[in-house]
Amino acid sequence: MTGKPPTTYAEWSACLEQLALGRREDELLEQMRRGSIAWERGVAERLTARIGDYLGHELKRISDQFLREQRAGFANLESLGLFLIGAKKRLHFLWRVATLPALPHEVQEALVQAIDQFAESAEASLLQTACEDRTGELARLIKDLSMTRYREAPPPAPAGHAETSTAPQDSIPSPKRRVILP
Repeated sequence: MTGKPPTTYAEWSACLEQLALGRREDELLEQMRRGSIAWERGVAERLTARIGDYLGHELKRISDQFLREQRAGFANLESLGLFLIGAKKRLHFLWRVATLPALPHEVQEALVQAIDQFAESAEASLLQTACEDRTGELARLIKDLSMTRYREAPPPAPAGHAETSTAPQDSIPSPKRRVILP
C-alpha cells in the first residue's frame, strides 16, 4: 500500500526522515518518484541540501561498513563478494533517490556525480589493495562486481543467501561466520 506522493517541503522532509531511518524504503521511494514540488527559491535550496545530506550520510555508512570489514580482514573472496553486491545494491537505491523526477536535471546531475565519485574512489582503493594478491582473483572479483556499474539493475542474491533488504542496517551483508585458516 503506497501513501500520498509528497508535494510540500514538509512532506518531502518527512519522507526523507523515514528513509534515513530505513523504514519502508521501497514504498517511500515509489511515493517520492510520484511526488512533485514547486521549485521556488528557498524551498529548492533546502530540499536539495536535505537530499544531499541523506545521500552523504548513506555513502558514509557504506564507507564505514567497508572499513569495518577491511579491518576485520575479508575472510575470503565470498565475503568480499557479498560486500560488493550489498554496496552496489545500496548505491543503486541511492541513485534512484538522486534521480527523482521532481528534481531539476542540474540537481540530479550533481547528486549522481557525488555517488559516482564515491563508487570510483572506493573501487580504486579496493583495486590498490588487490595489487598485493598474486593470484589476481581479488582484482578479477572487484572488476566483475564493479561498484562503478551500480546503475545496472541490482544482482539477485547469491545462491544459498536470503534476499537482503535495502535498509541501511541490512544493505551490506556480512558473512555469518569467519573461517580463519592457519
